[in-house]
Amino acid sequence: MSGEIRVRFAPSPTGKLHIGGIRTALFNYLFARTKKGKFIIRIEDSDFERSKDEFVIDICESLKWVGLDWDEGPLKEDYNTKNEYFQSQRLDTYKSKADELLNSGKAYRCFCSHDRLKELKDIQRQRKDAVFGYDGFCRNLTPQEITEKLNNNEKFTIRIKRPDTPEISFCDLIRGEISFRSDTLDDFIIIRSDGRPVYNFTVVVDDYLMGITHVIRGEDHISNTPKQIILYKLFDWRIPEFGHLPLIFGDDGKRLSKRHGAVSILEYKKEGFLREAILNYLALLGWSYDSEREIFSKEELIELFEISKISKTAARFSIDKLLWFNCLYIHELSREARLSILIPFLKDAGIISELTDHVKEKLFAIIEIAGDRIKKLPDLNFYAKPFFFKPEEFNEKGVRKFLKAENIQVIKHIGKLFKEIDEIDFKREKIEEIIKIESETSGIKSGKIIQGLRVLLTGGMISAGLFETIEIMGRDEVVRRIEMFQ
Repeated sequence: MSGEIRVRFAPSPTGKLHIGGIRTALFNYLFARTKKGKFIIRIEDSDFERSKDEFVIDICESLKWVGLDWDEGPLKEDYNTKNEYFQSQRLDTYKSKADELLNSGKAYRCFCSHDRLKELKDIQRQRKDAVFGYDGFCRNLTPQEITEKLNNNEKFTIRIKRPDTPEISFCDLIRGEISFRSDTLDDFIIIRSDGRPVYNFTVVVDDYLMGITHVIRGEDHISNTPKQIILYKLFDWRIPEFGHLPLIFGDDGKRLSKRHGAVSILEYKKEGFLREAILNYLALLGWSYDSEREIFSKEELIELFEISKISKTAARFSIDKLLWFNCLYIHELSREARLSILIPFLKDAGIISELTDHVKEKLFAIIEIAGDRIKKLPDLNFYAKPFFFKPEEFNEKGVRKFLKAENIQVIKHIGKLFKEIDEIDFKREKIEEIIKIESETSGIKSGKIIQGLRVLLTGGMISAGLFETIEIMGRDEVVRRIEMFQ
C-alpha cells in the first residue's frame, strides 16, 4: 500500500485506560513511527449514556504520561473541546452515509418489532439452526408499504443488504489468511431505531474518511472485521489492512482483571512506576525482537519494531515482571535523578519537608543501602522513615523473640561501647566488629543480637543492612534510642 501510513487508537470513554488499551496504543504508535506515518487518537463516544468527560481526560493524560504523543486527535491543551475526532460530533456524517446506502438500494429500513425479532430467534433456537440471524423480512417491502409505515410513524432500523458472496476473506498482518462464510452473517443493523449508528458502521465511516491505512487492534475484534469489509465494499471504498493483537491474560491464564494488576495507567504512576518501565514491559506483551533481549528504550523500540514479530498467542501479564523492569529502570538513573523522583513520595508521606544538604546526603546513603529493595518509588519511604523518626511502636513478635532480658542486656552494653567510639570512626566495619565480639562474649548468636537491634532502632523486623543502617543513623541517635528503650 503506497502513500502515508495512518493508524489510529480509538478508545471509548466509558472507563479509565488500562494495560490492554495502552498496549494497543503502543503498537499502533510504534508502527506509525517506524513507518514515518501518523498516529491518530479518535474518541468513540457514541455511547452517550456511559461516555464521560472524566474518562476522556484520563485517556489523554495516560497517553501523554507514557509518552505516546499523537499527531491528530483531541486538542492537547484542552481534551474536552470536542472536535471532529469525537464520534459525538460526527452524527450528521453517519446519517448522510447511511442515507447514501439507502438511496443506492444497498440498505433498507427494517420495521420489525422487538417482539417479532424475539419470536424469530426462539424459532431458530427450537429448530437448532446453525446460524441465528435476521431473515430479511423487510428486505422486499414495496415502496408503497414503506411509505405507509413511515406515515404511521413506525420505528425502523436501517439494515444493509448482505452481498451474495460465498465467503469474506482478508490477510491479517499478524495471523495470515482469515475467512468467514457469508451465510454466517445476516443483514445487520447500521442505524438503530433511535437514530444512533452502531459501532461497525461508525468505525468504517471514520476510518475511511480519516484515511486510516492500517487497523491494529485486539483479537476480540476479528469477528467484527467481515461486517466492516462488507461495508467497505458496499461503499466501494479502499479496505485498510487489518492486524489483530493477541489478548493479554494474567499469570493464571485467565482474562486480565484487577486482581492481576489491571488498574488504570495513571494508577501505576501514583504507585511509583516509571513510564519507561511500563512501555518496555508492554512492548514485550506479544512482541519480541529476539529470544534474549528484553531492555529497550522508546527510541530503540521505534527503530526495531516490526509487526511481523507480534505473536499470535495470548500474552501473560505479570506484576512481578513489571516490578523487575521498574526496579531496573530506577537503579539505572543517576543518583541525582533517582533522588529527584523519590523526593515527592517522601514529602507526601511526611518523612521530609525541606531538602537540606544534610538531608540530601543522608538520603543518598539510604538509597544506596536500600538497593534493589526499591521496586516502586514509594518503597523508599519504608526504609527512610526510621532515619527521620524514632519508632512509636515495635513489632510485637520481634520484641517477644529478640528483645528478651538477656538480649536487652547485651544490646545496652553495645550501646555503651558505641558511645565510646569517636564519631569519625563510627563505620559499619567497627560496628560489625563490636557486635561480633559481644556475641562471642555473651554466647548469644549474632543473628539474635542483630535482629534485636533492628527491632529496637527501626521498630520492625525488616530494614536495609543493619550495620549500614546504624552507620547512617549516626552514633548519637543510635545510642539515644538504645538508652531510651525500656
